[in-house]
Amino acid sequence: MAKFLILGQNYSPLVGKIQARGDDYILLQDSSTQFSSKIDVSRCIKVDFKDPASAIETAGHLRGEIDGVVTLYEQYVLPLARIAHSLSLPAPDIQTAEACTDKLLMRRRFAAADEQISPAFAEVKDEDSLLEFAAAHGYPLIIKPVHLSKSLLIMRCDSKQELIENYRNIKRQIGEAYSKYAVARQPQLLVEEFMEGPQYSTDAFVDADGRIHMIDCIARLQTGHDIGYGDNFIYSRQFSDDLAAELRQQIFHVSAMGISALGIKSAPAFIQLVLTKQGPRIIEIAARNGGYRERMYQLAMGIDLLGNTLELALGHGVNIRPVKNEPCAVLELFPKKAGIFAGIRAEQELRALPSLQYLSIKATAGSPIGKSSDGYKMTAVIVLHHQDRGQFAHDLEFINRNVFVETV
Repeated sequence: MAKFLILGQNYSPLVGKIQARGDDYILLQDSSTQFSSKIDVSRCIKVDFKDPASAIETAGHLRGEIDGVVTLYEQYVLPLARIAHSLSLPAPDIQTAEACTDKLLMRRRFAAADEQISPAFAEVKDEDSLLEFAAAHGYPLIIKPVHLSKSLLIMRCDSKQELIENYRNIKRQIGEAYSKYAVARQPQLLVEEFMEGPQYSTDAFVDADGRIHMIDCIARLQTGHDIGYGDNFIYSRQFSDDLAAELRQQIFHVSAMGISALGIKSAPAFIQLVLTKQGPRIIEIAARNGGYRERMYQLAMGIDLLGNTLELALGHGVNIRPVKNEPCAVLELFPKKAGIFAGIRAEQELRALPSLQYLSIKATAGSPIGKSSDGYKMTAVIVLHHQDRGQFAHDLEFINRNVFVETV
């Protein structure tokens, strides 16, 4: 029996997977979050992840008791590297974890690769540095926080006026966003060229020797801009079979180059890319499973991402061989404009769709909601899957045409 140390927050399917294996766990709970009613409090230890030394010291009391360290959340990837190495357990090295959670460090490593795999970029120190980059590279541009995920405060800028306005808006909001979602990090911004083209994602596991085990699957991503919302959130993720073999190989090749450039080992890897006219370019790589991918791979391909993540944390091999090929999609709903949540249009019809596997409405009646570029999280999450591709396509089309967030 193995015992795992889960960092940061509870994720019920992960705990369920550990227990189904006959293993045990301890949750090193972030003191800034509340205990979940679904977890055994006796297995939880609260720590302040904003104090790395304290977190490492607390974990040190478990030396010899823990066999593997895991997390599924971006803000705990760096603490995982520090804690796992203090316990002499498998994990990415600390410098790699820093680069995987710091978009400036990540871009610098990508820039040192043998091929161009990411856009031109610069650190934003002030408005002058921002305008200097714009003068050199033109528009559109993207401004983004260095340490946040889930598209928070990422803004596209198509003119000098938008660039300055968006920069000032981000500066007003970034402190609060960092206090919620970036553990022990200082607010920081970068600017980069906007990459035109469809977005995709891939997933891999990297073993302790740096061997990359790429899952033979590519997800097509739709953004808020793609559906006319003027926002950078990922609206839908859907496994795609329509890419030509040459493009698939290009995406896998660039993904592997990015993983190697970061030096990822003993970790999952989640890669987001844009397929530009010049070829695939990496948006970012995370040393963790991609959002919702555990559900997607299990439903569509029968691949156990959580089980593989646990095996990797123990220093074991992975099994990513698919046993089926069925359609699956995950959609995040945001409002088109900020306001007070009034409901999900066509909710009852949505709940009756044969392909609906999961629906979670995060907002409550009367609560304020808004765009990801303004620092808000999604209003609702939908997971679709069906063995019948025709039924799946019908249900997905119904959602695209009829289901959206209503505000007042």
